[in-house]
Amino acid sequence: MVPEGETSYVDLVHDPGHGVKSSNPNIASIAKSPSGSSQFRTEYHITGKSAGQTFIQVAGSPVRLDVRVKIKLSYEVAFFFIKNPIYGRSRRDPRIASAVVGHLNSIYSKQTNVEFRLGGVQTDVEVGTDMDTILYEKRHGPHDRRKPSVLYKLHLDLDGASDINVVFMPWDGTRSTDSPAVITEKYGPCVISDEMADGFVLPALGHGVGRALGCDETADDRRELHLMFWERAEGLGGATGDFLPKVDVQVLNPDYGGGW
Repeated sequence: MVPEGETSYVDLVHDPGHGVKSSNPNIASIAKSPSGSSQFRTEYHITGKSAGQTFIQVAGSPVRLDVRVKIKLSYEVAFFFIKNPIYGRSRRDPRIASAVVGHLNSIYSKQTNVEFRLGGVQTDVEVGTDMDTILYEKRHGPHDRRKPSVLYKLHLDLDGASDINVVFMPWDGTRSTDSPAVITEKYGPCVISDEMADGFVLPALGHGVGRALGCDETADDRRELHLMFWERAEGLGGATGDFLPKVDVQVLNPDYGGGW
């Protein structure tokens, strides 16, 4: 993936000197770098000209590099710290919002050309549900499948404030049988209980935001280093589990622009 209007670099090892060209220079151009080459490799820079798909071909060789140029998509992320009449207010420090946005950009910007920006940060927000209700529906499904899910109703309570809504829920102090995890659904809010320790929140939201933007979670152990691997919802894996395969990149930033 090459961002539109930006340049990425590629090394050709044992360059035969036959020439390297783009099949469509209007989408992506390629040129030999004036520096960075050596006796055993040649550095080229590929510049994204316009959104689309093309390939780089080495003349007289079967070597081919597929290139997708992506336009930049931008999403606003809003944060809500919930106050509940029974459990009190969320004890999460609102300053975590900036750290979350920075973490999302560190994961997604280079892999997908998607950026995130900080929206509103609201504290002591009252909504029509609580963590126990959300967890019950996650485990057992909705009481009435003919009605909207609890997460969808929460989304309505928040009035679709931003492209992505992150919700921090107060916790009653009772340890649940499941490990605390971000709870979300496609195009829904990302909900995290105060039970989750701060050190796990950023990795968990990296996963949760991907799911909220349409990516599918996977339990395939062969994909344990993928961002959508199920353990990421619990904040496990850290920086070793941030990989986004082509199928997820295509969901997050389709070839010819678009979004949700």
